[in-house]
Amino acid sequence: MTTVELSTSPLPRPPALSEEWRACRPDYLSVYGLVLDAERHANEQVKANPSYREAKDNLMFARVAGYLLIELYNRRAILSEVPCRSLVKQLKSLPREDGDTAHDVIFKIGQRKLNYLLRMFRTSTKKYPTPSLHPSRPSFDTLEDMTRDCMMVDSKDYRTARRKALARDDYRCILTGMFDRTSLRFSRELDQLRRGLDATFTTIQACHILNESTMQGIDPTGASEDTAVMSKTDYAVTAMSILRDFGLESHAQELLAPDGVHNLGNLLSLAQEVHTYFDNLDLWFEGTDEPNCYTVCVSDRGIERYLRMFGHLCVDGGRLYVTFSSNENTRLPDPKLLALHAACARVVRMSGAAEALDELERDVEGTRVLAFDGSSAHLLDHLMSRFATIPGVA
Repeated sequence: MTTVELSTSPLPRPPALSEEWRACRPDYLSVYGLVLDAERHANEQVKANPSYREAKDNLMFARVAGYLLIELYNRRAILSEVPCRSLVKQLKSLPREDGDTAHDVIFKIGQRKLNYLLRMFRTSTKKYPTPSLHPSRPSFDTLEDMTRDCMMVDSKDYRTARRKALARDDYRCILTGMFDRTSLRFSRELDQLRRGLDATFTTIQACHILNESTMQGIDPTGASEDTAVMSKTDYAVTAMSILRDFGLESHAQELLAPDGVHNLGNLLSLAQEVHTYFDNLDLWFEGTDEPNCYTVCVSDRGIERYLRMFGHLCVDGGRLYVTFSSNENTRLPDPKLLALHAACARVVRMSGAAEALDELERDVEGTRVLAFDGSSAHLLDHLMSRFATIPGVA
């Protein structure tokens, strides 16, 4: 089935991969054993004191580290084995601060990956600009003319990036097949095509695989004297260093470039509701043996029912598939970024991070002033944790 029932779960003991790791990658199995020990230690602390927040967080961080190793390994055909090796190296050789135990090392790396990797691909609340209806924009005699005009613009912001993504994706949501309302107003040929298919329309948004907020408002030159911009830039640079450690140097360079987050390899055209599912890591794409063909996976049967209401997806044995293509021979969604997004979607749910982040974000939205008694210190830690540094870790 397309629906993948994922809930907070202890790390598998031993993992299903243990025999393969024991035979070919004993260092992976050894490090995974360290993660299991850290999880057990944190779980004992939680049992001894169920209200101990730090122990609950450490339990989650250990699971982030363990599940991330498994998920990266499962995607080595797309990502290569570099991400696994990088994570294993960090888990067994992170420099320790005074008083740190081996468990603390695991917890810190899990926290780091949550703050800088999982959050690169998760955007829980975001408002998107209204599509431009500038009166000077012309109507086009042919659909080819409109597509050529869209493709000639530079992807310098959300609106221009959206136009290019729509042109590549035939002005439709890649999953539901709904047409873009705004584009129909500028092309009679496109509207006739929609009517011939008896298809519906809505506002189609440009969805970033690696979320736009990670790279928005930074100064790649590092020359800014604005404290907020400097902090944002430091966060983005640290996030990109994870991609470099994972062997994705070219991706990091492109995303750090001005407006690089708007490149077509980082964009999907999605209807608003589907966009929200993707941003929340409730929907992700698993690669298949066919190039640019993906199984569509969701975390809830309600989302699956929503997608099955439309006939734009291929159905095979109960699974939903989508194949990305472009008549313009332009760049398609990047398979490595999609693989990382998929790994993060699974990790964030199995580790318990999804529930924890949702709870923290609700608390932050409802808190105007931190409590004097220190009871809201975890909110401040949540807000500041992205800007903390750990020696030797990206």
